[in-house]
Amino acid sequence: MCKAGDVVAVESPTYYGLLEVLEQRGLKALPIPTDPQTGISLELLEKALKRWNPRAIAVIPTISNPMGVTLSEEKKRMLVRLAEKYETPIIEDDVYGELVASGRRSRPLKSWSQSGMVYYCSSATKTISAGLRVGWVLVPPERREEARYQQYLASVSINTSAQLTLANYLSTANIHRHMHIAAQGYKRCRRGFVAQLEAKLPASVSISRPHGGFLIWVELPEYIDTSELLSCALERHVTFAPGELFSPDGEFKNCLRLNSALESNKVATRGIDILTELISSQMRKLE
Repeated sequence: MCKAGDVVAVESPTYYGLLEVLEQRGLKALPIPTDPQTGISLELLEKALKRWNPRAIAVIPTISNPMGVTLSEEKKRMLVRLAEKYETPIIEDDVYGELVASGRRSRPLKSWSQSGMVYYCSSATKTISAGLRVGWVLVPPERREEARYQQYLASVSINTSAQLTLANYLSTANIHRHMHIAAQGYKRCRRGFVAQLEAKLPASVSISRPHGGFLIWVELPEYIDTSELLSCALERHVTFAPGELFSPDGEFKNCLRLNSALESNKVATRGIDILTELISSQMRKLE
């Protein structure tokens, strides 16, 4: 739906993979401020729609990456209505939608769209198997042939074995039980990570509390550069995603994203010990 030079509105921060795709296609990312509790600012999004006329809105409305925030159902409805009002299609990334900790599947934006304004994307990678690289997209009927052609240009061929394996699993397994177990497992892991971080870091550090998934967003004092922190961490075999990866403008240098999809064990505990030690050391040094 876009051509080189077009503007696409995105959450800020947003998944760095999306920013890479936009850059590769010569598109311009328009960052819309996003709150770690309530999500994307619809007020500022509407102002951007009026002023910049973006060609599309790309969002992760359920368990966003990297903040882990889930929009309320009311806000999801409002977002869809806003897109329809300004005739701006939404690209909905819903790869984490099944992993809501409450066990109640959060409704996607697509369920409120009657006009075909929402292009829905999802995947089995985050829910069934990390190595099962199979995804899907729902587009308006009149755009399906074009979507198939674009998919062909992007990947030429598909992994037939992986698709057949997934199809067989979905038709024979208790998928709802699997999703429930996965969501609860990630919930335990996430809470364990957050508890350890809170116990070892000063109160001035802000730690997100997502309602699902396995990503944790950490905001450090502004004088901390997490890219420099990463260099020190890698020397001790600990890794994370520095905040500036999630911004087209190099913002969030004092933030980082952690992946907590690991049951509590000596390796995980040791990794958090090293990370919090490095953060505390940097804070003492720069205060």
